[in-house]
Amino acid sequence: ENKQRKVSQEELNEKILARVEQFPHPSVRGNLFRIFRIEQVPAQVPSFVFYVNFPNDVRRTYRQFLENELRKYFEFSGVPINLMFRKK
Repeated sequence: ENKQRKVSQEELNEKILARVEQFPHPSVRGNLFRIFRIEQVPAQVPSFVFYVNFPNDVRRTYRQFLENELRKYFEFSGVPINLMFRKK
């Protein structure tokens, strides 16, 4: 059931981006790291694409933070979550 759950882009952006504002990613080479938007893509497991300005520089701990926030807000407990970061 949790594996098939779909989340709207508006709901994702509203809840997760609000948390990102409270706990921002550390700066990358002196530049501000930004997440522009988030969307869920169709896949076997819940998969989310984060459109950011520095996709190769996302820290592992921040990936875990984002995954935990997705699990908390959208009840993805017990299933793997795939996070992808792409350039805006």
